[in-house]
Amino acid sequence: MPILRRFVLLVLFLFGFAGSPVAGHSPAYAGGLPQGRVEADSRFEVAQSNLPNWAAGLTGAKKDSANTGSGGGNAQSGGKGGGAANSSEPAAASSGGGGQAQGQGGAAAGSSGQPAETQAPQPLPAQLETVLQPVRRLISLLEDYEKTVERVQDRDDDLARLRGEIDKLPGEARAAIANIMPRLDEIRAQIDKLGPPPKSDEPAEAAEVAGERARLNGLLSQLDGAIKSAELGDVKARQLIGRVQDLRQSIFAQQVLARTKHSPLSPSIWKSVAGELPNAAGEIASIGRGWWHRATSRLIELTAIVVLTLVVFFGLRLLRRKIVAARLGQSDGREEPSFSERAAVATWVAPALILPGAAATLFLYVGLESNDLLFLQTTRLATVIVHAVLVGLVVSGLSRAILQPTRGAWRLLDLADAPARRLDMLLRLAAIFYGIDLVLGDVIKMLYLPFQVSVAQAFVFSMIFAGLLFALARTPLTRRFAAAAAEGGSESAAAGPLRWREWFKLPVGLTAVLIAGAALAGYVALARYMSYQVLLTGTAIVVVIMMHLGIRAISSAPSEETASVSSRMLADRLRLGAEQHKQVDRILYGTLNALLAVVAVLMLLYTWGFSVPEITALVKSAVFGFDVGGIHIAPTRILLAIGLFVALLFATRLIQRWLKGTVLQPSRIDSGLANSIHTGIGYAGFALAALAAVSYGGLDITNLAIVAGALSVGIGFGLQSIVNNFVSGLILLVERPIKVGDWISVGAYEGHVRRISVRSTEIETFDRSSVIVPNSELISGTVKNRTHRNALGRVDVLVGVSYSSDPELVKELLEKVAQDSPMVLKFPAPIVSFDNFAASSLDFTVRAYVADVNKSVATATDLRLRIFKMFAEKGIEIPFPQQDVHLRDLDFVKATVARMAAERMAKAAGGTATSEATDIESETKPAAGQSPRTVRTS
Repeated sequence: MPILRRFVLLVLFLFGFAGSPVAGHSPAYAGGLPQGRVEADSRFEVAQSNLPNWAAGLTGAKKDSANTGSGGGNAQSGGKGGGAANSSEPAAASSGGGGQAQGQGGAAAGSSGQPAETQAPQPLPAQLETVLQPVRRLISLLEDYEKTVERVQDRDDDLARLRGEIDKLPGEARAAIANIMPRLDEIRAQIDKLGPPPKSDEPAEAAEVAGERARLNGLLSQLDGAIKSAELGDVKARQLIGRVQDLRQSIFAQQVLARTKHSPLSPSIWKSVAGELPNAAGEIASIGRGWWHRATSRLIELTAIVVLTLVVFFGLRLLRRKIVAARLGQSDGREEPSFSERAAVATWVAPALILPGAAATLFLYVGLESNDLLFLQTTRLATVIVHAVLVGLVVSGLSRAILQPTRGAWRLLDLADAPARRLDMLLRLAAIFYGIDLVLGDVIKMLYLPFQVSVAQAFVFSMIFAGLLFALARTPLTRRFAAAAAEGGSESAAAGPLRWREWFKLPVGLTAVLIAGAALAGYVALARYMSYQVLLTGTAIVVVIMMHLGIRAISSAPSEETASVSSRMLADRLRLGAEQHKQVDRILYGTLNALLAVVAVLMLLYTWGFSVPEITALVKSAVFGFDVGGIHIAPTRILLAIGLFVALLFATRLIQRWLKGTVLQPSRIDSGLANSIHTGIGYAGFALAALAAVSYGGLDITNLAIVAGALSVGIGFGLQSIVNNFVSGLILLVERPIKVGDWISVGAYEGHVRRISVRSTEIETFDRSSVIVPNSELISGTVKNRTHRNALGRVDVLVGVSYSSDPELVKELLEKVAQDSPMVLKFPAPIVSFDNFAASSLDFTVRAYVADVNKSVATATDLRLRIFKMFAEKGIEIPFPQQDVHLRDLDFVKATVARMAAERMAKAAGGTATSEATDIESETKPAAGQSPRTVRTS
């Protein structure tokens, strides 16, 4: 056995290294690939010729080891760095590490002793050499991968592995550029410090300065060339990834849409299959004997693994049986469980049904692998068997959890027992045949059986799967309570909800016909692919639905009234109220469903044939960013930028709250100034958070300024009023003509300022109404502010007395009343003025000053009460308004009144008038100069 192992390793070594075109640089899996062309692709040769001096020997060291290098060329070949023999062309300098000296020697031998026109650059500092090494490695790998793609362009497995390795190159290119840029900036800063070289008419500079500038310029050109080479490598890597993807898609289309030359029903195919079966059985038996022979050498380990596997399986199965029986047995003797309860049970029953078999299978596989009991063909076969068993367990567990063949009360779907059992049986059979087909397909590849065997195997499986789908479509999906509904006379209720189930059968039956038709027409690969996708995609969708039901079990949906158990537990720990319960539910429900959507997309991508490297590349692109039109969009940075914005805004609010509770107290600072500081800090914090988020998100602020400048004209015309109000709001905060709490009058509105925002100001009137006034009106219009400088105000009380009163006495009494009032200031002293001789009174005005204008109404009321009381004590009369009314044509009025009185008396005495209303017309003799009048009364 050791000799055999050494022989196998030797063969692998020979195929893996001696067979590869470039030793040490080709991918690890390309060892056994056929030898391709050794010379470089023309595109890479052109790219190499354009590289700077420092990169001229990037491939020299690599090719030198294969005696085809540039710097290590011999006298006959010269190499790229040494030049061709007997050539009069000057040799290009090489910096390819150890091959440099040889390259220069080759140049001397190949140029007939003529000196080279260009000298080799001075050695780079060790620090810069370390920085440039990743770029050299990147270019070398790109050449190797390009050649490897040419060799394996018809092998999908090799292309898939190659895609996973090439996906790393763009990231390495960006990392190399990011590592070089700081050094490049340092050298540029040093060159700028030295300044430009002196002109011809200026004094010459020191030789040391000129030499240092030349050295720095050389380093600058090399670093700049390295950056350009890395950028070129990034582009080439992405192009190579696209090429690999195109090749894989082409291979996939050719394989799936390939049609067999002979019909699957042709006797020649089945004769070939019958002839190969004995040999295949013998080879399988030989492999089995070989495995058993090796396993018997470790019989103790094998026995222990098998025993432990059985212990794991039966132990978990016993535990599952107890838990399931205890939980589902509660339905006996109680009312029908709700859909939410059935969904919750199905969510945890499905994993419980899958776990014992899956755990035992994985335990057995890992045990055999770790003890070297799987080798050569058995390793791949065991992997396929594990895959088939896991798929079968998942399908079986989901089917039993949802359909519940033996427990109808906990059945998630409203189906009768017979169709539920039939569906469960059909789904299990589909999973079993899928596993058998998967294992047989791997056995056929392992034994290198003829193509006719693969065609027959795919045809048989496709027809079996089509038959299972057809049987599934023929299953009558009757409701569990259809009979009870029919007995109750509600036939429509019994049959109505089944309509969607009947429509569901149509695509299932159509899929069965398509699979069978494709197989009979010779497209067996397409039929097999469709069969696999129906099973795997359906399983993935059911898994996602079960996970969604599990999310609903631990968190209530937003439409549900009651909070979930998990949110109640969390809210109880945090001591949250009922509304917070629902908020926690909404957040938990939305977050988990968002994560489920991501998982569902990844599952479907894997089911539809995307390889793990491809899915990983998609995830990396979605997380770390992708390029669209020359713009790099990084969702992760965008999310982090949003988080940074929210965090800075939250910090701003905390600072505002702290200042409002400590420094900006009304007892320490004016309330208006405090509000301006509070609002200004809020605006500044918002602007800072926005700028920080935009910068961190990857958007260049200079570009943003350019866009803002381009939009300034449109903003000036289309958003002129908004900008005007915004600027006016800033002026209000800085100039402070009005402040929060001020008593102002604007047009027809009067009240207190409650809030000054960016666009408008809120005024609360005395009837508790809110008036929103644009800031531009407060700046451009006239505003009366009663509390602008201070709260001092004046109260005017108008008083009128009769003409019989003594004006001097009245003035004296009013002054005394104002001076005695505790709400009136002593300084300035109150003033009483004699204003007017009115029609009915002598008018006086009491002008009193108050400390707080907001108390002017109360002060005026107090003064009026005191004045009324004082006038009552002194006998001073407050007159009523007096008016003299003169009536013309009094005779007409008297006659009219007399007739109305007579009519009323007649009605009261039971006169001849029978109607409730009588029209009386009378003509009176008009007065001199008047027309006759007719009076109508009723």
